[in-house]
Amino acid sequence: MRHVALFAMCVGVLALGFALPVHAQGRVVDRYEIKPPTQDQLRKAREWMIALGKQAQQAAPKLHRGETAYFYLFSAFENKADDKRYSDTAEKMFKELCTQFKVNPKSVWIGKCPIFAFNDAKQYATFCAGLGFTGDIEKSGGLTLFRSDGLVCIALNDTKTQTQFYDTMVHEGTHAFMARFLTTRFLPVWVNEGIAEHMCARIIEDSRAKTLWQEATKQVIDGERKPETIFDGVNLDAFDYGMAHALVRFMIEKDGTAFSQFIRRLKQGESEEAALKAAYKTDRAGLIRNWRAGAEESLKAAQREAEKKEALKETQKPDPQAKAAPSDKTEAKTTPPPKEPLKPIPPHPSPSSDDPLAIMPATEEQAQAAKEWAMDLGDRGKQAAPKMHLVETSNFYLYSTFENKAGDTLFRDTADRMFKELCKQFQVNPDEVWLDKCPILSFNDTKQFVAFCKTIDIDEERAEKTGGFAWWRSDGLVYIVLHNKWKNTAQFYDTMVHEGTHAFMARYLTSRPLPTWVNEGFAEHMCATLLKDSRAKTLWQDATKQVLAGKENPRSIFADTWRIESFDYGMAHSLVRFMIRKDNKAFVEFIRLLKQGKSEEDALQATYKTDREGLLKAWRTVAAQTIK
Repeated sequence: MRHVALFAMCVGVLALGFALPVHAQGRVVDRYEIKPPTQDQLRKAREWMIALGKQAQQAAPKLHRGETAYFYLFSAFENKADDKRYSDTAEKMFKELCTQFKVNPKSVWIGKCPIFAFNDAKQYATFCAGLGFTGDIEKSGGLTLFRSDGLVCIALNDTKTQTQFYDTMVHEGTHAFMARFLTTRFLPVWVNEGIAEHMCARIIEDSRAKTLWQEATKQVIDGERKPETIFDGVNLDAFDYGMAHALVRFMIEKDGTAFSQFIRRLKQGESEEAALKAAYKTDRAGLIRNWRAGAEESLKAAQREAEKKEALKETQKPDPQAKAAPSDKTEAKTTPPPKEPLKPIPPHPSPSSDDPLAIMPATEEQAQAAKEWAMDLGDRGKQAAPKMHLVETSNFYLYSTFENKAGDTLFRDTADRMFKELCKQFQVNPDEVWLDKCPILSFNDTKQFVAFCKTIDIDEERAEKTGGFAWWRSDGLVYIVLHNKWKNTAQFYDTMVHEGTHAFMARYLTSRPLPTWVNEGFAEHMCATLLKDSRAKTLWQDATKQVLAGKENPRSIFADTWRIESFDYGMAHSLVRFMIRKDNKAFVEFIRLLKQGKSEEDALQATYKTDREGLLKAWRTVAAQTIK
């Protein structure tokens, strides 16, 4: 917690009943090591996030939620511009931390990290009390909760003071990241606080951290304070935060690689003394001595940099005496009125008492809010791709960049055929699947696709690699974005049906995710069922042949982390195809049980009277004949 002497403990939240299952992988070398989450852990994490969201909205009814690639963002901001800055800052911070420590972004959180931003101190304190925090919470700017089972959340107070708010957000966000880096071991307080302040200074333009380290350095040079007090780690004041930042800043500027190694060693259980010796060939006293030697020059350099920035700002100011150059044309320009901020999708007024993740038929208010979001997505699409146009069906808003009527017709017919087949398979009322209609945006041009993706917080590198994706949010909104990067009609529609199936399954019965092999296998099965030239028709056969030839292990599809290779998709499809052909009613019941929260083991036993090994054994007995 920033500027408040409280530490996040595993208190209070466990009363919600969402303790995560223990990781089910083999031998554990380090009991503190953080492993990729299992499907069961991801499901429990999502349930915890939904419970926290309800708890937060009870404390602050106007709180609404957004979502990025790595965060669930609950906020009390009242306009779209503030919400955008909120999400942009979270993603920028996360990207910077992943770069600093060379971390795969997908390996950090269990699912996504929830952040709650309140603009009322009493509402913030009420929420924090529900997390188990007591004391004078209203005066704190924010806190980070990290539980022993790996779940993390951040609560922030006072969205009205923007600079201070974002300082606190980045500070606490850095604590949350470091709690999930490599192991669950805590860093020494001076290191933890110094990194958090350093990240604020790097990311927030007007961060107070930029002056705190300079003030602390001056106090040491003038003999007013002793730098060694930061090693005590208790009763921290502004000097301690500034001094810890000054020391961490010095270490990173001296050797950023050595600093990352220092942190790694600490997180792996080495003492501070041993980690300093290995990374910087020194001890605390030597570190302070080396810092002191360059402290005055660091201050001067920082002052010169600040003066340069100030001078640059002055040159960029418009000259009030300057007159516009004469023009032989006078153009009448009108400024369009600002768009009203989008209303958040409200929670259902009568949620299921039996299952908090159950999907209820949408209310008129939810449907209207979802329609406004769909229109907004379409507007963003048209800004990126000016020729994009709307083709509407009973169940979809199709934003198309096809250049002729035949292309639009095939786009529309394929979407409707896919939806009809899915509703038939699971005997679902078509009117109860989406909140309103599902938007599908189709791009023919890579630059336009990338430009659109940036508006929904997907960076250029990720966007360029994908042919499309389905996005489902915790508030029930679902949409699909397609990129015809291969200029290949068959592959485009394969992607559309695959992602469309994911979108449908995200809205079927409950918001619980399916095991990856089931989700991907069924999506591939739908492609093969609906599309004449689908590549899925050959992938499952190729995968089956590889298993029969002893070249691949079919159990790889059950791994917690998929390789995302052709074999995995083909093998998952082959197994799902076998299950459907063996007993389609049993398969539908298997999916229903999974979506209602049964474990994969229990669902298989209840429907097919077997387990994973038995399922694979039964599949093998008919695999060769199936290919023939």
